[in-house]
Amino acid sequence: RLHTLGNTVHILSRVGNDARGIKSLKSIEAFGMSTSLVQIDQEHPTGQANYNGRWEIAQNVAYDYIAESDVITPILPHLGALCFGSLAQRSPQVKRTLQGIFSRLPPTCLSVFDVNLRPQCYDDDTLLSSLRLSDVVKVNYEPDAETELQYLQQMCLGARQLQTVPEICSALMAHPEFARVKVFVVTMGASGAYACRRCGTALESAMVPGVSVQVADTVGSGDAFTAGFLDSYIRGESLLECLLKGNTMGALVATQIGATEPILPEQITALLDTQRRALSAIQ
Repeated sequence: RLHTLGNTVHILSRVGNDARGIKSLKSIEAFGMSTSLVQIDQEHPTGQANYNGRWEIAQNVAYDYIAESDVITPILPHLGALCFGSLAQRSPQVKRTLQGIFSRLPPTCLSVFDVNLRPQCYDDDTLLSSLRLSDVVKVNYEPDAETELQYLQQMCLGARQLQTVPEICSALMAHPEFARVKVFVVTMGASGAYACRRCGTALESAMVPGVSVQVADTVGSGDAFTAGFLDSYIRGESLLECLLKGNTMGALVATQIGATEPILPEQITALLDTQRRALSAIQ
């Protein structure tokens, strides 16, 4: 989705030497992106995940063995942002690879941690070590559910009685484990999204309502939101604009079956303008 928004994107992953792996490589190329950082594993199959009310994610697959490579080295000095998650870090090999990459990133590179709490694919140590590397952290939230924000709240703050998303975010941003984090983003599904960022010793914040669309499939909406938010953020736009573009991308993906169907620039512009008008009417 970052590529759709006009950014140069490098995908670091690993696929098996099998039919799913070949299909994945062709799909990446069809979007006009390079596969130079996608490694081919001769021993392990391409990863796969199925969602039927709950995630079923295959174990011991190719992306569990992503390794450092000489091909990565020339790209690192030019990276404006590095997006990473918690799922692939279930593997010790990937953790080592990621640590090696972080040790060679330029200081200007923004590190973006998209938290994904999938069964048997994370632990507290991985989450905490990732927070310590992160400039931007994105989580999801639903009231009365065990979502990512509530999990971080319990892990870092214990039994503190905090009710609202802004209260929880403010308390987490004051926690030592969040000392490096500059921006904290929370998606709230149909309720919209919230973000806060450090401004000296204070926090600047913004919140936007959800977007009303005909939902076909929510898989991929979170990743699309992250892409939209990050695209605006690296262009120096306001938190409000970052949230609006994130909302736009997430909503458009939710109207499609599948996570990677094309989105046209005019669709993005139209829905973004609709959100801006709706927000102006409220204000």
